[in-house]
Amino acid sequence: MNIVFINASPKGKNSNSLYFLELLQNSLTKDSSNDITIKQYTITSSYSEADFYTDIANSQAIVFAFPLYVDSLPSNVLSFLRKMEEVLKSSPCSATTYGIVNCGFYEGKQNELGIEILKNWCSRVNLPFGQAIGIGSGEMLGSLRTMPLEEGPNKNLGIAIQKFSHTILQQASAETIYVIPSYFPRFFFIKAANHFWVKRAQKNNLKKRDLYRKFAIPKKEK
Repeated sequence: MNIVFINASPKGKNSNSLYFLELLQNSLTKDSSNDITIKQYTITSSYSEADFYTDIANSQAIVFAFPLYVDSLPSNVLSFLRKMEEVLKSSPCSATTYGIVNCGFYEGKQNELGIEILKNWCSRVNLPFGQAIGIGSGEMLGSLRTMPLEEGPNKNLGIAIQKFSHTILQQASAETIYVIPSYFPRFFFIKAANHFWVKRAQKNNLKKRDLYRKFAIPKKEK
């Protein structure tokens, strides 16, 4: 089975999207008794477009991974999809498409609109859509890379990755899986986030009260 991973995060190789793709790759190769070839591309890096579209044409599954930006896809991802759409008009592909979308909000459900945009694009270019994972608290879960997926806040993520992997191997379709941290209530998440921003402010020689400052918007000259 040929699978193409597309890391569509603007952060490229330093992104949580890449980390989630690595988790998926580990699960796919562990759970499958068949030969699997995974080709990975990062859209912020240089690569051969000829090789990319050849791999797409020969694939049975495509997996996009990207962060949610203002309830949508990052602008560079939208540009990439428009370009890919033009190529697919002359070089049709039948690979089933999957998505991993993560956000900084606690609830994975916040990724719903981003996932719907990816689904609509698949419909537009006649690619079958399989399934997506909407990962909440992406920045937090991405920072817990040394913690096993079976433990602590990572447990729900581990279960979701395993189910997602099974769907891909079957080239099937299934409902979106929404992930929140396990054993980590929302009020703990908010408290940790507030602490993070205070520490970040201090590193920039600011005080906590500076985070609440309102900036006047300059009036336009008539």
